[in-house]
Amino acid sequence: MHLNGLGTAASCPVAVQFLKAVAERGPWGSMLMEAHDGLLGGREEAPLQLYASLAEGGYEVAQSNVAFLLDEHYMASPDSQVVGLSGEALAQRAFSFYKAAAAQGNVAAELRLGDYLYYGHGVPVDFEGAAHHYRVAAESRDAQASFDLAYMYTHGLGLPSDVHLAERHYDQAMDASADAYLPVQLALLELRLVAWWQAHTGRSDSPVLAARRLLATAWARGWGIA
Repeated sequence: MHLNGLGTAASCPVAVQFLKAVAERGPWGSMLMEAHDGLLGGREEAPLQLYASLAEGGYEVAQSNVAFLLDEHYMASPDSQVVGLSGEALAQRAFSFYKAAAAQGNVAAELRLGDYLYYGHGVPVDFEGAAHHYRVAAESRDAQASFDLAYMYTHGLGLPSDVHLAERHYDQAMDASADAYLPVQLALLELRLVAWWQAHTGRSDSPVLAARRLLATAWARGWGIA
């Protein structure tokens, strides 16, 4: 009815969501349960392979699950192999599954895409790309994404330094989660320092990043730190 506008306004996105829900209730759902039971039983390789096969078929739950498991393995033990992958190849595979899940509206996957681009896990560091994914997740009221976006506005990472937008996103993080209160209060102290620095120096950068660059230059010149 949504697809053809029968009794309601025609809407392809809404129709796709209903069709997707029906498709994911097919017999392959038993494979998802089998993978889940395998994980509970302490196995890793077989459940990952089951999740991966479902993920390749477009099953969003499987995409996010396999991405999370690969991500978890990479963070805990990047040099050990799982499903024949290790190191940056493992991170790249996790990134690709997160990307597929995010394309289907998975907010947690969107957040991890931002993290991967920010830190350069399996992909080149890309602050602008990270900011894009954080913004998408923040628009869905993800507190961590709002916090990360505020931090990037504070220090001008992939975005122009803007203390007002930074404060707005810190406020959004607190609105989205009570757990964000203390981290945001500490971050606001840093934001005040950045605002003071910019007002008194006429510069638009961050004193924290300026100090880091100075230390990096000193280290490169062999000055060392006592």
